[in-house]
Amino acid sequence: MFKEIRHYVINKIVEQQRKCGKWNTVFLPRICEIIENNKEISSFCHVKWNGAMGYEVQCNQETFVVRVQERKCTCRRWDLIGIPCAHAICVILFRKEKIEDHVATCYRKEIFQALYNCILFPLPGINFGLIQKWEK
Repeated sequence: MFKEIRHYVINKIVEQQRKCGKWNTVFLPRICEIIENNKEISSFCHVKWNGAMGYEVQCNQETFVVRVQERKCTCRRWDLIGIPCAHAICVILFRKEKIEDHVATCYRKEIFQALYNCILFPLPGINFGLIQKWEK
């Protein structure tokens, strides 16, 4: 049983390393999709600067407050998952900043690569240890 689990983990690590090597983006592909979807939604929002309190974003008859320095929005999506929501993206683009600078670092490709950079070394079979014991 242990052997099968170990082989499964080794195969999974190799598969993730290969997948990651094919990516040509800064973030994981799914994160890029989320950012692009939020960017499209943000085109329907309007920004008003509210001084020290942050920015007020009007989107579909709802108003949201975005604080870029704190990485917070009253919709709470940005706070919870670390990816700028549509309202935050609207403000980030209004400020002429890069969206990539406001995404949590845990979604970066190099962090993902570091996670799967470990190596499980091969183990000798169970018979190898028994043979050595009897030879002593």
